[in-house]
Amino acid sequence: MEDLSFLTRECSCTEEGNTVPTLDTSYSYSSLCNGFTRLVRSCSTTTRSVETWKSATWPNEEDTKYRTFNCSTLTWFELINLSNLTHWEELAVEFIAAELNILSGHPAEPIQLYLNNAESLLNVCKWSKEQSGEAEDLISSLHTFNTQYSTNKLDSALADNNSNKPANTPSQTLLLIILLPSLVSAIAVIIAAVILIKKMHQKQDVSNA
Repeated sequence: MEDLSFLTRECSCTEEGNTVPTLDTSYSYSSLCNGFTRLVRSCSTTTRSVETWKSATWPNEEDTKYRTFNCSTLTWFELINLSNLTHWEELAVEFIAAELNILSGHPAEPIQLYLNNAESLLNVCKWSKEQSGEAEDLISSLHTFNTQYSTNKLDSALADNNSNKPANTPSQTLLLIILLPSLVSAIAVIIAAVILIKKMHQKQDVSNA
């Protein structure tokens, strides 16, 4: 189903009896406004990046501009306007931009998991090595949402981000642990076969003596 968010009805100045060479098939005649109309988007449906939000009008700005995180004394507006960012602040500003885009009407479903994980990390003031690695992935995914969102392209863009990560394959140690019992059994069978063959040869030699 087509997303009808931000749609309004636009009237042209062309009346019913006139030809409409400049109007495409998206227009239809409406007696309500005595002219040809079509549905158009009243505002941009693309998400805004961190840079764009620095100068854009914020949704619910009396609230959003003054929000803070537990690990920073700076407001959201102050954080997003910083120049030199720490690793924690990089995640914070992408999280802020994503939240502002959602408050502006964009669906949260495609990145809800990323937002939840980012919020959890932002409540940790000092990250471990593993958490820093997780933050890198979250920064990339949220940045993709904030700069490349469209209903058709977002999933593939996020999939591209994930495809760049190394695949989770078993370590060599784990493979050795799995295969070791089979190897031991195979060796035992071979040894038993060799012993049996030797005994058979010994019996044959005795009987021939």
